[in-house]
Amino acid sequence: MKRYTYFSGILTLIILLFLCILPISTLGKTYSINNVIIDCTVLQDSRINWKENRTFDFQGAYSFGYYDLPKTGYEWVKEIVVGENDSTYTFDESKSTGSFWLENLSDAHRVHYYYTAENEQRTFQYSYIIEGAIDVYEDYGQLYWKMQGTGWGTSVENFIATIHFEKPIPQEEYMVWAHGPLNGLVSKIDDSTILLEVIDVPAYTFVEIRLLVPAAYFHVTDKLTGTIKEKALEEEAVWVKEANDFRDQEEVLVENPELTKEEQEKQAREEQVRALAKQRKNLIWRWFWDLFFYGIALFLILYAAINYFKFGKEHENHKNYDYIREPPDDLPPAEAGYILQFNRFHPNTIQAIFLDLIRRKYIRQEEGDGIEFPKNDLVLIQEEENGFGPLEEYEKTLLFEFLFRNEKNENQPKTSLKNLKKAIRTLPNTFYTTSEKIKRELTTVVKEKGYVDKKSQELSETFTIGCSVFLGIFILIGPFLNKRYLFIIPVLAICVLIGHFGFPRRTKKGKEYFDKCIALKRFLHDFTQLNNLETDSIIIWEKYLVYSVILGISHKVIKMLKIKIESMNTSQSNLLWTTQTRSFTQLTAASLALNASVRNIPKPYTATRSSYQFTSHHSSYSGGGGGFSGGGGSGGGGSGGGMG
Repeated sequence: MKRYTYFSGILTLIILLFLCILPISTLGKTYSINNVIIDCTVLQDSRINWKENRTFDFQGAYSFGYYDLPKTGYEWVKEIVVGENDSTYTFDESKSTGSFWLENLSDAHRVHYYYTAENEQRTFQYSYIIEGAIDVYEDYGQLYWKMQGTGWGTSVENFIATIHFEKPIPQEEYMVWAHGPLNGLVSKIDDSTILLEVIDVPAYTFVEIRLLVPAAYFHVTDKLTGTIKEKALEEEAVWVKEANDFRDQEEVLVENPELTKEEQEKQAREEQVRALAKQRKNLIWRWFWDLFFYGIALFLILYAAINYFKFGKEHENHKNYDYIREPPDDLPPAEAGYILQFNRFHPNTIQAIFLDLIRRKYIRQEEGDGIEFPKNDLVLIQEEENGFGPLEEYEKTLLFEFLFRNEKNENQPKTSLKNLKKAIRTLPNTFYTTSEKIKRELTTVVKEKGYVDKKSQELSETFTIGCSVFLGIFILIGPFLNKRYLFIIPVLAICVLIGHFGFPRRTKKGKEYFDKCIALKRFLHDFTQLNNLETDSIIIWEKYLVYSVILGISHKVIKMLKIKIESMNTSQSNLLWTTQTRSFTQLTAASLALNASVRNIPKPYTATRSSYQFTSHHSSYSGGGGGFSGGGGSGGGGSGGGMG
């Protein structure tokens, strides 16, 4: 145990150090989107022919991706194709490289596709036909469409979308607006082409177009009643004003064409000085954040290492226990289980307490009489006055608030195992609360008896809670962090585990008791030793049975008891109350069933209640092009996706 604990501490320290010096690419695979180039055509039959290229930069190995198209703002999507380099993938569900298939989700059409990529750039092509995305009114047909939705979890460096008309339309006759990042620009290129451009589209951000095309352009018979132009102009005027007011607050450097050559050179030098100053400022901030994040990591490493060796490392026990023939220190089996599991509730605790209460004659057992209780049912009778040995609080709770509670939530002096299991099913919340109370009382008793190191326990709780809080914060702000600092998340996660499992330890007294229990387990596990045990004392065999439940070797003791019980005097035994193997087997099976019922009690349900720099263009509410506005969001479509 000593060598294992020492090795665990050294290994943990090495892992933490290794994580802190590794670049983020080695901690986990990542990808970015360099370019998005969309080319779509508005057809005169009101369909849209869509072609989209996305260039991904992969760091690490990837093998599959998905592309989502939400089911909003259109009627049908057809002829979906995925490919690369102008070659299409095969449509099948084999999940083999170079294949794709479609999944119909409740809120989206999802395209799954498969490839192999590692530390390289790849461009994927998505194409399809959209029907019903254009609403044709009496005056104009409206395309209100997200060129990209909020489903992409990584930013896009360059976003370019080109919209073509199947037949030219004079620029003054159609109107176009765009919504999304305010550094975007929408332009009328000619009578057949519209261009959208955005640099650095943040993650989870949509890019949307609103296009009004004269109704005469479309060859459709079913037109919507009314007009759309005035409504569109009203809405866009509000969003455009908001966007332009925001832009006007930004400081803009305007060149003066009337400056002399010397003045222009001076202005250029000043601009260069400002640029260098800004660069130095950015470098200082980078040093600051490097110091901050690497400092946190280094502090956590040193703190965890020092406190592990000071407070978390298990005490040494110089006494060597090979075999122990009796349960040590006369400690109740539930407390022995808590010390063995080290600060955790042993899964067989209820079973062990139940058997121990019978052994100590606080509970008498008998078979059903066929009248009050069915035959072959195990009947339990509460006999507090006959019990020996003081009861701990957790034992009182199990005896008086758990075992003899019926389905009406009433205590009774007599019950059966079947009735108890029925009550547990009927009142799961009540029994769950009581079992949690038993756990708390057991924890308190063991700590008060000095088997658990309180200092290490307090340190564990403080360190674990602190690291958990910071872990939650950094997970929330992770999408906005520079990738070079994401290493702090796994470091904090490991620190949470170290604090929870590595810091708590037993006291010297607890470590010595633990070693004695292991020695008792070795003795009981050794069939030869158990078989050669000369004593036929029913008292010691009762203890063996109860403690073997906690030690996880009850099958060994039961096997030997079935052989030896025939020659024992069980008249004074409350636990092994008969020499009949059938009755003895019934008790052990009943205790196992009780333990399983408790462990399966369901937990009660409780109901709980970015900024970036940009080059900006003023927006135009007239529909003639210009900068993006920040409104919108009501358009249909809006792709999303991811890689794995």
